[in-house]
Amino acid sequence: EWGGPVTLSQAKKLITSVVIGLIIIFASWLIINLFFQVFGVEQWTGLQQGWFRIDCPIELPNL
Repeated sequence: EWGGPVTLSQAKKLITSVVIGLIIIFASWLIINLFFQVFGVEQWTGLQQGWFRIDCPIELPNL
């Protein structure tokens, strides 16, 4: 049955899991970013644009 107590409980667990997952992802990004800033990684690796940025030099032909 849609909207029953079991379905509602499963939906709450799913939303909680998603929120926890997003918190873990964001916290991981913050830790890595802080580590890179403290040790000056962008200065000796050439990542002045930011380590989280992807630059693709390949250009696709116009069709």
